[in-house]
Amino acid sequence: CSSDLKFGPNCKTANELLHKIHSGPAIGAFSMDIIEDGEDKSVMEFSSCPLVDQWKKLGCSEEEIGTLCDYASCGDFGLASVSPDLNLEFDELLSKGGKCCRMIITKK
Repeated sequence: CSSDLKFGPNCKTANELLHKIHSGPAIGAFSMDIIEDGEDKSVMEFSSCPLVDQWKKLGCSEEEIGTLCDYASCGDFGLASVSPDLNLEFDELLSKGGKCCRMIITKK
């Protein structure tokens, strides 16, 4: 990515943004694994989520956890939004009963 910002605008490829996210401090906390590493499409799965774990411990309902997860994922969508050539989506979420959180980054 070309920028002085940590994640920076203008990542041109899906794997460029994926590796920026994968190299950050969250890699251990969220047990991130790269599943697909391509320029047009990259996929990463998070097999654990300390946020969901703590919300459960606090007694939050499934609906509340889903809403809190939506808010927390705004950070991920914000990182991707500075790269106009890329799209980010989650097709599976731990907070919605999935076996993982699957982040998919694709080139527009």
